[in-house]
Amino acid sequence: MKRVALLILSTLATAVTMLTSCTPDTGKSHDDSSQAGSEAQQAGKQEVTTPGTPKADTLTGVAIGGAHSSIELQDARGGEHEFSYPDIDPSKVDTWVEGDTMVVTYIHNSDPEVGDSVLSLRQSNRAKADEY
Repeated sequence: MKRVALLILSTLATAVTMLTSCTPDTGKSHDDSSQAGSEAQQAGKQEVTTPGTPKADTLTGVAIGGAHSSIELQDARGGEHEFSYPDIDPSKVDTWVEGDTMVVTYIHNSDPEVGDSVLSLRQSNRAKADEY
């Protein structure tokens, strides 16, 4: 049952990613969410939404740990976030070492047994380029 739920979330997340990459950003805000989005972005977290689909979030942070399809990131405010990505397509995951700045795009799931659904994990800045 968990695999089916993760597969559905992953499929929806892929659709969200594809739709948001094709939608132009006008820079205009029509509600009070711009202030909340600004605060989230300052912490390294950015919300990506498309009406009628689950909300995809993006978090930027420094890799401080993780192993075997998981990563722990520390955001700009010192908050720690853990992500597991056992079922994600390997082409959507960049390699990393502790100290690298990483960007994870995910759909939040409030059920701790299911966890967040990671859509992609990309490098923003390598800490130790000579180790690759």
